[in-house]
Amino acid sequence: THLKSGSVSRHYARCLTVLQTVLMLYSANCTIVSIPFVLFPCKGLYVRGLGVYLGLSAHGGLVIYMLLLSGACAWFNCCMFYRHQVILPWEHRFKLKNKGIFLAYFIMNAVMFVNPIILI
Repeated sequence: THLKSGSVSRHYARCLTVLQTVLMLYSANCTIVSIPFVLFPCKGLYVRGLGVYLGLSAHGGLVIYMLLLSGACAWFNCCMFYRHQVILPWEHRFKLKNKGIFLAYFIMNAVMFVNPIILI
């Protein structure tokens, strides 16, 4: 028989796609745009990479790093939250409808982006 994926798996696939995209951008940022080098024995680091040649300030690099890291953490939490919603029985009191799940996504993203926005 041909199994057809429902809306549940489509939403989860979208969450995973967003997570993979954010992680790819985070990886590119940490390996191409701003490559951190630790200065021992000092407690500091300096940044090299494409961002230096493009005139990206240290503060700008830190903001981009924090935004991407926060986005990765938020979407990882969204994926885990959705998977736990899927395994709950339909009659469970903590089972949310789609609107409730999207509200939870929004809250998780808003909470994770507070620090980078304050840093800006």
